[in-house]
Amino acid sequence: MNDEWSVRCVRGTENNPAPRFVANGNGTVTDNKTGLMWQKCTHGQNHDATCTGTASTYTWSQALSYCKGLLLPSTNGYQDWRLPNVKELESLTDYTIDSPTIDITIFPNTILADYWSSTTVAGYPNQAWALDFFIGPAEVYTKPSSYYVRCVRTGPLGPLDNLVRLMRGESLVGNYPTIKDAYTAAIDGDVIEAQALDSAEILTLSRDITVEIKGGYNRDFTSNPDATTAAILIIGSGTVTVENMILR
Repeated sequence: MNDEWSVRCVRGTENNPAPRFVANGNGTVTDNKTGLMWQKCTHGQNHDATCTGTASTYTWSQALSYCKGLLLPSTNGYQDWRLPNVKELESLTDYTIDSPTIDITIFPNTILADYWSSTTVAGYPNQAWALDFFIGPAEVYTKPSSYYVRCVRTGPLGPLDNLVRLMRGESLVGNYPTIKDAYTAAIDGDVIEAQALDSAEILTLSRDITVEIKGGYNRDFTSNPDATTAAILIIGSGTVTVENMILR
């Protein structure tokens, strides 16, 4: 047949798109965009529908410990909460609104002030990033300062830009996007742990310290059976340049 006919195209529509945030009714909120699960209410508030009660502040170290020890929901709840990194906190902001820059129908009674992140400022180990939910930008403060806390759990997508962490004994110094940033904040004897990744960065490490670099962790820094943490690069005094480090 050689008949010619007119054509009208069509595409599907989302009449009822899935909401980004889902309040789970148990003090937690799931972000369908990032896969992360959030503490609905600020530390100190009651885990109820409107987050009643008075929010309280913590120093950076206290904030880390609080999230690590959080059990939410309170009965048979999750025990793997942690302090979010700065990219994760920023993922909550909505810059089309302010005072606060967060959806208060999902996160009611959010304080118009700074909330701690786990991210240490590169080169300044006594400082960390916090996010101001009054107008939105991230800011830098010394770790003994006191600010508000909202904890997070790792979802199926893993932490956002939380690829490397610096450990000092059993204590977390901070989370960093690159090995170089963690090395800049390290002191003699520290351990840098990296998730399973291919690092395209060129590292020139010339400080007179000895650190260990371990690679191949899962996104929650548990052991990855498909990777190795056995290979340890010990960097001492002098200059070491590493190109295209593969940590798998």
